[in-house]
Amino acid sequence: MAPAICVGKLSLYTLGGGFAPEHTLPISFDFGCDKPEIRSSPYYLGLKEERNKGEDFCNLINETIKAVRNKWPRCVFQFEDFSNDTAFRLLDRHRADGPIFNDDIQGTGCIAAAVVASAIRAQSIRRGHTIKASDQTWVMLGAGAGGIGVAERIAVLIEDEGCVA
Repeated sequence: MAPAICVGKLSLYTLGGGFAPEHTLPISFDFGCDKPEIRSSPYYLGLKEERNKGEDFCNLINETIKAVRNKWPRCVFQFEDFSNDTAFRLLDRHRADGPIFNDDIQGTGCIAAAVVASAIRAQSIRRGHTIKASDQTWVMLGAGAGGIGVAERIAVLIEDEGCVA
């Protein structure tokens, strides 16, 4: 199933973002699964081992990024479906090497912030006075990569209003 995710994302980038399909390359890593009930399912197509997040994991990703950047230096890497610890570590490690993007953190956060900003603008127009993100009460449930990304983007909206933490 995982390869379908990266192919599907590239289809969105091609159709909605104008990326030329011949300039995209889906890469899917399979490092196993931590849930025995999923691994034992006859429908599970992934590596039927416990998830490897050790040195082999880091080395393979680092080697892949290095090899792709050697061939295509301006390549944009888009990561998806990594756990929090891995997702943030990948962004921090490779950010200086060139464009890198985590869809769960940055993509979800940007979309949510755009929806929040639009809703606040619509309410400001409807009510006839300015409503601010900083005047709202925000409740975040969970601390997954997407939730952290949403919280970060809402914080940026509030900072853009002039509030400083």
